[in-house]
Amino acid sequence: MNEVVFATAQGRYLELLIDIFKNCPKSIDLHAVVSDSSINKLDNPSSDCINIIKEWEVYHSQITEDDRKLVANFEKQELGESLFKAIVIDRRMYFGSKTKVRQSYKPRFSSTELENKLVQMASVIIRKFDEKRPNLCILFSMTNVQDYIVYSVCKARNIKFLQLRSAKIENYITASDNFFEHSVNADKDISKELFEVAEAYVKKIYSDNTFHYEGALLSKKFKPFTSVKRIIAGLKSDIIKLSNSTIRRDNQVEWLFRNNFYSEIINPLRWAFQKNMFSDMCGSQSKYFLYPLHFEPEVAIQFYGTQYLNQIELIRNIAMSLPLGTRLIVKEHPRSYGVRSTKYYKKIQSIPRVSLANGKLSMDHLVNGSLGVFTISGSTGLQAIIRGKPCWTFGKPYFSKIGAKMVRYVENVDDIDKLIFELLEDYQYDRSLITSFVARTLSKSVRFDLYSHYLQKSDRYQFGDIHVEVNDLYELIQREAR
Repeated sequence: MNEVVFATAQGRYLELLIDIFKNCPKSIDLHAVVSDSSINKLDNPSSDCINIIKEWEVYHSQITEDDRKLVANFEKQELGESLFKAIVIDRRMYFGSKTKVRQSYKPRFSSTELENKLVQMASVIIRKFDEKRPNLCILFSMTNVQDYIVYSVCKARNIKFLQLRSAKIENYITASDNFFEHSVNADKDISKELFEVAEAYVKKIYSDNTFHYEGALLSKKFKPFTSVKRIIAGLKSDIIKLSNSTIRRDNQVEWLFRNNFYSEIINPLRWAFQKNMFSDMCGSQSKYFLYPLHFEPEVAIQFYGTQYLNQIELIRNIAMSLPLGTRLIVKEHPRSYGVRSTKYYKKIQSIPRVSLANGKLSMDHLVNGSLGVFTISGSTGLQAIIRGKPCWTFGKPYFSKIGAKMVRYVENVDDIDKLIFELLEDYQYDRSLITSFVARTLSKSVRFDLYSHYLQKSDRYQFGDIHVEVNDLYELIQREAR
């Protein structure tokens, strides 16, 4: 294991980071940029095994001319590309504190303020890297400014990094050194037992009517008593937060009373009127392709498909490129019920050859009846591939290279129609390639119930028996960091 480790963590991921390294057999010089001052202990979040850089303190520090020069030189001379994408990825920085309950493209800060915050964070991280010279970085997600900066420094300086995230396969957590594709083991290095696990998984998804993995969002039913309890609990929590000046100024803090009021009352009422715009006859149409809408803003778009921040125009381009006699069905993301404006759906409705699918129609049903699936980087693409449906991706999800006769990456929207016809003509289902992909993914993964158990997210799907051996994550990191 490397002696100097740099990491980023938000909320309870800080607790997980400490748990992973606190019992490691050798001394680790661990440094982490953490966010959300309402979740982390304000008095002394550092421990004997970790040195913490607090996001909320960085953004209230003074910027010097040396800071600007340092970041500008790194961007131009080392990275060779714009660093501003770090701001776009941070939804609470770029879009505001209502981002989880309201889709809005109105920036929270001015252009000058956003650039200043980028310089503040980047200068601190670059100096820390210069000082400590870490040879391993740990990332859990790509949702904050610091996540992208750390990723960029690692890329520019050829520093090893690992992202711990859901494999979207049962309850496995994988460690990947590439956000856009797996650096996977060769088939000859994978045990026969692991191939058998992969084969059983592919067979189950191919023949079953459900596609679930640990951490997937559960369908939500409106329960008045539960809603009132959540709103009251949010109010109590926010009153405590308001008494702390640091929390009041922290843009990563989630104000639960307002968010719970939207998610429990306002959004369900809004959706009750909007759902009449969706048809329950879509699945009965004989020839259709499927496009599942992504929740916005979300890493699936902000990082993996930045050029497709406007999904409406992407849908328009797909619909214009389909073969004659076919349609495009658009399925709403369950997390977005009531989040988007009615105008948003009307714009989609106005596009020729496009239909909005009723939320009651399951994704499994729509995938099975489709001619193929389009996605930016959603896991529905993997579901489609396993079930024998052509798939086109616009981002670069990890499954986009399973096989060119089953999935195509659309790099240029001008080539959509060409790539649609090519894949439909060349399509060839190859279960052995899919099984190999799953086995190679699992070879760099361990079972760990991250969302439903460790992070205690009650609205997430729990898969089978509970696995929460944190030491397994440490061993995974140790193995993949070699």
